[in-house]
Amino acid sequence: MVLFRGGWADVDYVVGTDGAGALAASGIASAREFGIQLDTWVTHVFGQLSCSGESNL
Repeated sequence: MVLFRGGWADVDYVVGTDGAGALAASGIASAREFGIQLDTWVTHVFGQLSCSGESNL
């Protein structure tokens, strides 16, 4: 992902061998807004993630 100064981003994703694409990303006015939008993109691509106290790393 690349965020450009003009308020838009290149957002491409790959999920396994069958899932890939690009997401629309324009009109981003601030770093805070970018963070909120990033959370939305992650949920769109991967679904709702759980925030358990245990790490799977």
